[in-house]
Amino acid sequence: GQHNYYGATDFYLYEAFKDHAIKDKDVCVMGSAHPWYEIMCLFFGAKSVSVIEYSKRKSFHEKISYFQPHEKINIKFDACLSISSFEHDGLGRYGDPLNPNGDLEAMKKIKQILKPQGVMFLALPVGKDALWFNVHRVYGKIRFPKMIEGWRTLDKYGFNDSSFDLEINNGESTMYQPLIVLENKI
Repeated sequence: GQHNYYGATDFYLYEAFKDHAIKDKDVCVMGSAHPWYEIMCLFFGAKSVSVIEYSKRKSFHEKISYFQPHEKINIKFDACLSISSFEHDGLGRYGDPLNPNGDLEAMKKIKQILKPQGVMFLALPVGKDALWFNVHRVYGKIRFPKMIEGWRTLDKYGFNDSSFDLEINNGESTMYQPLIVLENKI
């Protein structure tokens, strides 16, 4: 099981779901090593959960569907989650093609499947900008603003004034992933 792998991030998400309800909404989860966030979405009342993941999966619940990135999805979502997912995009670690801007492109693609004014729950490793090839990126004062460009910030959980000054070593990065709630600005 998950066993609170992302530390405080899960608690930030609980709070965000209370403040920005997903009840009776179609929700998309970007990337899933374990079905933790799919189940969390159902617990908070999501009408349906669609997971976009590189590895092929079979569903174990009638409200959960799995898709691979190349498959066409004919749903416009009310909300999407990327919890410790986009920082890996383009680095090849999970079977994705190498692309130095894979993370930025993933954020742009979300805008196409998310309804206008749809909500994005985004958690990434935050600290001084870094790339740990082929593991993940750490988002700081340079890359973080590029990730949220074209989005409106609704809320932040776990951010503080010194968030972007943290020196994060490779193994520690999963432990500090604040959550930002964004609105799809058209």
